[in-house]
Amino acid sequence: MSLIESDCNRFVTMCQPPLFHLAEKLDLFILSLYNTCMLKVFFITALIHTTMTPDTGWMQWTQSYATQEACHKVIWEDFDKIHEAIKNNMGRKLVGIMELRCMTYDEALNLNAKLGH
Repeated sequence: MSLIESDCNRFVTMCQPPLFHLAEKLDLFILSLYNTCMLKVFFITALIHTTMTPDTGWMQWTQSYATQEACHKVIWEDFDKIHEAIKNNMGRKLVGIMELRCMTYDEALNLNAKLGH
């Protein structure tokens, strides 16, 4: 393990953010930490069709998985729960769920950019 990997692992396990931090800021911080430490993590990612503009986009869970296989296992085991969570989150704006995949944050970012986000 390199020095930077060791420092990053120590930082991830030791850093406990205050409760008043917003979840979104924490997610972005963790993602930037993963990118800095060159860790490749995967997220459950759904291609959704909505009533918004642009009408299609990739939406990611905040829970990360160390391997694509671990992520796929969760999709396989919790497929119905994931669909229900997306429906509850999007409400009337959701037209349909087109696809579920496991991908990195950067992959979803690039795909969303191609869709006009």
